[in-house]
Amino acid sequence: MTDLSDVTVVALTGSLDRTGGAERAFRTIVAGFESRLGMRVELAAHLPPDDPEVRDRATVLRPAGAGVGPGMLGRMRGLIERAPRPAILFGFQINSNVVASVANRLLAADRRLPVVLNDRAAITEMTVARPGGGPADRMRAAVFRTAARAAYRQADCVVCNARANAELVRTFVGGASPPVETIYNPLDAEGLQSRFAERDRTRWQSDLGPLVVAHGRLDPQKGFDVLLQAFARVRDEWPQARLRIVGEGAERGALEALVGALGLTDAVELPGFSADPLAAIEDGDVYVLPSRFEGLPNALLEAIAVGLPAIAADCPTGPAEILSAEAGAGLLFPVDDLEALVSHLRGLLGDGGRRAALAAGARRRALDFAPAVATDAYAAIFRRILGRSGD
Repeated sequence: MTDLSDVTVVALTGSLDRTGGAERAFRTIVAGFESRLGMRVELAAHLPPDDPEVRDRATVLRPAGAGVGPGMLGRMRGLIERAPRPAILFGFQINSNVVASVANRLLAADRRLPVVLNDRAAITEMTVARPGGGPADRMRAAVFRTAARAAYRQADCVVCNARANAELVRTFVGGASPPVETIYNPLDAEGLQSRFAERDRTRWQSDLGPLVVAHGRLDPQKGFDVLLQAFARVRDEWPQARLRIVGEGAERGALEALVGALGLTDAVELPGFSADPLAAIEDGDVYVLPSRFEGLPNALLEAIAVGLPAIAADCPTGPAEILSAEAGAGLLFPVDDLEALVSHLRGLLGDGGRRAALAAGARRRALDFAPAVATDAYAAIFRRILGRSGD
C-alpha cells in the first residue's frame, strides 16, 4: 500500500463525543486514517468535546458561549491554512461540509486544500424546512440548500454511506456533480461479537416475556411514535410483552404522552441516553428501526452485529442495503406502515426458528462492514486526488 504517512487530514465534524451513530462512525474512520494509513489528523468540531481522548487535540469552532457566525469560519480557515502540506480537507455531515467548504474558499487559491465531503443522510430531507414551518423557516432552508449545493459542487469527491444516498446526492448537485462514491459505515463487528456471544434466539430471553428493543435519538425522524402504536397492538396478543427504547431527545415529552395515551406506562421503558446502548438492548428478542429517513443507520448495524433479529423501515436510505434479501439478516416494512410493522412483529415474536435464522444471518452480514474495508476505500480516493499511485 502506497505510503500516505506524510499527508495531513483536516477533519471537521459536529461533535467528537461518541454520543450517536454518526459520531462513533467518524471516530472509527479517522482512527483508521491514523492507525492503518499512518496519516496525521487535525481534528475540528463545532462544539467542545467532553471526551478526554480528543479534548486537548481538537480545534473547537464554537467555544463555550459562541454561536454560529463568522468566528467559526475564521477558526476553521486558520486551521486549514496552518495544516502541514500535503493535506486534504475532510468534512463529515452536511453542516460541517458547508462550513469546511466555505472556510476553504476564504483562503487564497494557492492555500486551499483538496476537499472530500462525507454525506450521512438523505440530502433531500436535510435541505428542506420541517413540516409546519413558516416563511422564515422555508427561506432558511432555501439558503442552506443553495450553500450545500455549492459546497458539494466544489468538492473533489463526495463520499456517501449508502448507494441510494449517493444517487440522491448526484441528483441534488446536478450536472456539475463531482465524483460521488459509496463507502459504508465502518463497524467493529468482530469486537462486538467477542463481547456479546451468540444467543439462543429460538426462545425469549427472559421469563418475563418478549422484549422489543430500539435505540436512537428521540426525534420525529426516528419514527418511534409508529413503533409505540405497533407495540400497543402486539400487546393484545402478548400482554406480558415489553418495549425498551434507549436514547434521548426533544421528542421525549411527546413519546411519554403517547405511552400514557396508549395505556403502556407499565410496559414501556425510556431509560434515556446511554454511552453503551448495546448493553441495554442486546437482551431483547426483536429489534425495530422505524426511521422515516436515514443515511446508513449505525443503530441497525450495531443491532445486527450482536445478533438481534431486526425489523426496519425501508426508508431513504440504507436499511434495504443492510437487510438485503440475500443477506437474510432482517425484515423491511414501508415507512409509517403500521399494519406491516404489526404483522412483522407478530410473525417474529411467534416464531423462534425465524428469529434464530435472522439472528445468524445478521451476525454474518455485520462482518461485511469491517473498518479496514472503509479505510482502504478512503485511501484510494486520497491517492487519486493527490495524484499518487497505489500498489
